[in-house]
Amino acid sequence: MSVMTELTDKFKAMENREQKILVSGLIFVLLFIVYSMIYKPMTSSIGSLQKSNAENQQLRIWMAESVAAIKNSSGSKSNTNKRRGRSLNEVINSTASDAKISISRSQPRDNNQYQIWFDQIVFNELLVWLNVLQTDFGVYVSNINLGTTNKNGLVRVNLTFQDIGS
Repeated sequence: MSVMTELTDKFKAMENREQKILVSGLIFVLLFIVYSMIYKPMTSSIGSLQKSNAENQQLRIWMAESVAAIKNSSGSKSNTNKRRGRSLNEVINSTASDAKISISRSQPRDNNQYQIWFDQIVFNELLVWLNVLQTDFGVYVSNINLGTTNKNGLVRVNLTFQDIGS
């Protein structure tokens, strides 16, 4: 005799009232399991993803506004007189040092390019420094790879500068 047959026989042997109580209890337990193992984790996961998405949207908007503000404040003048024949490497390292910005890694590339990495840098400080490089030294970024970090306001950056001459 199978287990299912035994359970069915025991269920049929119960009084009608006991059968209704047992069925009601099973329905309640089943609903509780569905709620606690499926519905609640799914809704809390959706909530945390929505919160994370909203934070990332705010960060993206803030970054776009900061870039626009820097572009508007920089004007159209480019003064390369401060460069005075210094190499791209010298200009980047000295201005970073003056701005108290720590470059994580740097590497000269082919075709008069210079690449630098920042593991963590305050986004506003990065924009101010890039603005100084552009307006005071005529140094422009040819490629930028920007990523977020776990801390608000800090970004991970890979920059490539192209030397167009001093």
